[in-house]
Amino acid sequence: MATVIILDDRTGTEVDEGTEKPDAEGIYDTVYDGDETIYIYYRGSVPSKIAQMNAIIDELESQVGIDHVEEVKLDDPSAGDFTAKLVRANGSSATLTGSIILATAKMDSDGMDDVIDELENQTTNPYKFGGDVTMDAKAHTVTFTGAYGTSGTDSIVTGVSGPGGSVTLLDDIARFLGGLYRQMGVRAIVFDDEDYTWDVNRTLKGSNWVDSSSGTLVAAIEGKASAAITGNNNTINGVSFTMELDGVTWTVKIVLAS
Repeated sequence: MATVIILDDRTGTEVDEGTEKPDAEGIYDTVYDGDETIYIYYRGSVPSKIAQMNAIIDELESQVGIDHVEEVKLDDPSAGDFTAKLVRANGSSATLTGSIILATAKMDSDGMDDVIDELENQTTNPYKFGGDVTMDAKAHTVTFTGAYGTSGTDSIVTGVSGPGGSVTLLDDIARFLGGLYRQMGVRAIVFDDEDYTWDVNRTLKGSNWVDSSSGTLVAAIEGKASAAITGNNNTINGVSFTMELDGVTWTVKIVLAS
């Protein structure tokens, strides 16, 4: 089982010494770490599925004893699982299965832990989350779990007791969105078919993401979540929505803790 980790040039992930990152827009570099893990670096937009497959083929064909890759196919495009048929130099063949993980902009559980740690321990205006925020880089999910309001649309803005005092789900989401830009390096968000960029002239401690009409992302999420609650037995528990972060689609889930 092989793992392919696709990294943008902002991740700072350490692999083998001497690994070169792309020196021009859209140039890929791959490295095999000897433990069935292939790293693919890119700059700019997330590489297309075809580009990802081509990069995997190039790296596999560079390995000693491999003559060529006869076929690479995505078994489950949504999950990033693939199968590659390798032809060895001696003419024999082998099948390699693998999984692709997009780790763009530190979007993984470790990166999220770093964001929360920095927000909660910063010297000026530390923020204590009311719930737990976790990320799954393979499934592309972000989950907010907490004792948020149990019913009705007011649950989004109902204060819950946290380590730092009363906070709301919307507070947690706003601080998370701020962390995407400040700590994780995300530069573009698409939500509900609207493009959002960071407004450097705004000074909110949480989110400063706005669309072309200066509408805020936090307000858009509040409206979307409120509408979803109505069709979800009037509870926030289990409500989810998607957003695109630097070209990668993530699902945000809300889970009520007992």
